[in-house]
Amino acid sequence: MVVENARVYAVFCLLVSWIPLGAALGQVEPANEWSVALEEAKDGHLWRVGAWGVANAGLGLALVASSSRADQPARFGFGVQSAAWGVINLGIAGIGLSTGGADVAETLLDAAWAEDAYRDILLVNLGLNAGYMMVGGAMVIASHQGVRHAESWRGHGWAVVLQGLGLMILDGYAFWDAGRRLDAMKNQLEMQLSVAPVQDGLLFSIVVPF
Repeated sequence: MVVENARVYAVFCLLVSWIPLGAALGQVEPANEWSVALEEAKDGHLWRVGAWGVANAGLGLALVASSSRADQPARFGFGVQSAAWGVINLGIAGIGLSTGGADVAETLLDAAWAEDAYRDILLVNLGLNAGYMMVGGAMVIASHQGVRHAESWRGHGWAVVLQGLGLMILDGYAFWDAGRRLDAMKNQLEMQLSVAPVQDGLLFSIVVPF
């Protein structure tokens, strides 16, 4: 009895593995709206990063212009660091917005993969932002440990902490927003593909790998 059941199961597995996965995925309608939503979200995020860059560049330059490096080293250092970060953020946003959007996904599964890849990039950025904040915090702590030019260290350190925090908020929102879209696509995929009829009435399940 056990041997007979094993044979039946083996035959079933062979039949299922023979069915082309593309036959099921071909039933998924194009997901242009999800591709458009992703590109709009990317652009929105870059515009916010650019606005953050403008604010920091403006504030930093104003502090540098109104401060004395010799008499107000902390204020001057904060301004220099903020202006530098502002210019960098502006450059990142400008390059990202000028490169244009990606190709439109042909299927919902392709759109989900693209969204998941974008989310991974944001996750890396969140880790970098945490690192910036730790570096800035270390500089502030060092400024209280008798290092030379302690006030300058403190100003630069607090500026780095602020940059890391600001970018953490921006990237964190984008990461949450990407997860929300990905969950919606996963739900749609599960409805369309969890049990997909493909050939001669045979059914099989597809697990969405996200």
